[in-house]
Amino acid sequence: MSSAGARVQDAGRGPAEATRTASPEGPARVVAADSLNSAAGVLGLQRSAGNRAVGAALRARGPAPRRALHRLGYRLDTPLPSGAEKPKHGSDADQRRYSIDQFTKMWEAQFHALSSSEADNVLRGCVGITALNLGLGPLVAPTDLPSNKVYGTFAQARAIAAAKNEALGTIAPGSPIQGYVVYAMLFWSNRDPDDKKRGKPDPKAFRPDPNTGEVDMSKIGDIYALSRPPDYTNFDFGFWDESTQTFWHANHGTYTGMKTPEEIYQSTRARFAHKYWENGEEHVSYPDFDRAVYGVASTNVKPEKLLLPTRDEKIAAFKARVAAGDWADAALRLNGFDTDDIKRLGRMITHDERSAILGAAYSAMPGWSDRVVDNLAEVDKEPPPPKPKPKPRRR
Repeated sequence: MSSAGARVQDAGRGPAEATRTASPEGPARVVAADSLNSAAGVLGLQRSAGNRAVGAALRARGPAPRRALHRLGYRLDTPLPSGAEKPKHGSDADQRRYSIDQFTKMWEAQFHALSSSEADNVLRGCVGITALNLGLGPLVAPTDLPSNKVYGTFAQARAIAAAKNEALGTIAPGSPIQGYVVYAMLFWSNRDPDDKKRGKPDPKAFRPDPNTGEVDMSKIGDIYALSRPPDYTNFDFGFWDESTQTFWHANHGTYTGMKTPEEIYQSTRARFAHKYWENGEEHVSYPDFDRAVYGVASTNVKPEKLLLPTRDEKIAAFKARVAAGDWADAALRLNGFDTDDIKRLGRMITHDERSAILGAAYSAMPGWSDRVVDNLAEVDKEPPPPKPKPKPRRR
């Protein structure tokens, strides 16, 4: 969110696959649900199953679909992994509030050291965060983005982004490319230049076309100046990170005389764009806004560093897939562990769950499922652990 006073300084498989990769499986650093569809997954399988087996599997499946390996921070629906830095400005179940330095570290961990212009974007607040992740300079209006297509619902924008990424074709594993991403903007519907007239909402303005779902943004005007009078915030931009299922935005930009530090927010979609009614007026998250639109834009910011999951993250992801009954994915994830861990994790689940994973392993890993199958079968042959001795009763 950018305050009015800060405006001088103040960003495969289609939709179903995107949803699947976003399932609650811990703060995984590998976006793709199928290990063969991500560079990190392929690398993990090479380490555990060998180059020959992985190469044969990849040839059988054909080229890997495009995958967006963009990832900032960790998912909000699971605790931060051990060793992860806690948000400087606190957190809730649906939001983490980081400092500029913390956000910069997370961004640079995947990309590169911020240039002076990129660092300036971070200091511009929410609009700068979006511009940074799109590889852009200062944004004047949503029409400055690489796409003029803006939609009235998040679901439509997300589906279109997934379809566009799929249409880009295939790439070799190990060459991650980010094509299209989703961003959002919250703002006040009435854009009349006259402050006295702009105080009332415009119920018909910036509504999606009933046939296409697109929102005409040509009359948005000056996004820095035309906020709700007398002194409400002018807008809130958010960048959607598919892998963590969160929007990234900020409370305001950095400016002379600021009373509070710039905080960079990682928020769930419900926290970022919560629609509600108050005194007969429609609002989105704050009294300042009554519209939320979602755009699809291309980005030239490509991940440069492969982020591999830690052991704790891999275990959390495996447990989540077992809980969800996704046996094929659970088998693939097991194959990324060493033999001792496969057996250890096998002992932590029930016989029926082991059987379900065994049944799915053959088709999930055709020709190279032996490690998972043999080790889980060995766990089933082990004698059950001894029952704990009852504690003697005190008389």
